[in-house]
Amino acid sequence: MASKRFIVLDEVDDDFVAGMRRAFEALVSGDPADEATMLGPLSSEQAAAGPVEQIRETVDQGAELVTGGHRIDRPGAFVEPTVLTGVKSGMRAYAEEVSAAPP
Repeated sequence: MASKRFIVLDEVDDDFVAGMRRAFEALVSGDPADEATMLGPLSSEQAAAGPVEQIRETVDQGAELVTGGHRIDRPGAFVEPTVLTGVKSGMRAYAEEVSAAPP
């Protein structure tokens, strides 16, 4: 299971977001055959472009990019693990699954 959305109570929101940021920034990207790798590449350059565009558009619509959201500067179709907050109805990431699949 790979949860993509969380609804968090206001009283724990800051701690939850800070913890997610730390966890996501600690993920090691690399060759899936390497035991140290925690995050492999997507299947293709096209597959990596989709989420980056969805994230950029959602941020342009007013969401906050806490961490990630960009391509990783290395060979392969790597995208940083991403935390967005403030995603509301009408924003692209609210209505669409942020994924490599075209909307």
